[in-house]
Amino acid sequence: MDRNLLEVLEEKPDGLSRESVKFFIYQILKAVEYFHSMNVMHRDIKPENLLISSKTNELKVCDFGFARFIGNESRIQSSNQSQGMYDDSNPGG
Repeated sequence: MDRNLLEVLEEKPDGLSRESVKFFIYQILKAVEYFHSMNVMHRDIKPENLLISSKTNELKVCDFGFARFIGNESRIQSSNQSQGMYDDSNPGG
C-alpha cells in the first residue's frame, strides 16, 4: 500500500471515475462487514485511514486506535478494558 485515499482524491481534483468509487465503496463495506462479524467497531474510518495500492486499487483499512470491541452483553468495551481482562501484567485491570 503506497498511498491513502485522501492522497488519491487530491490527485484527482475532478473526482474519481464511477467504477473506482464503486470499487472503493464495495471494499469498505466488505471490510466493515468483516469487522462487525468479529464484534469490532473501527470508529475512525476516513480517507486517511484507507490505504490504496496504486497497482491494483486494493483498499485496506488501517489505524484501529479508536476501535472498540462489542461485548456479548451488547455493551461497548474499550480495547484496553477487554485486554485487561486477559492480561496478567495488569492485575488491577
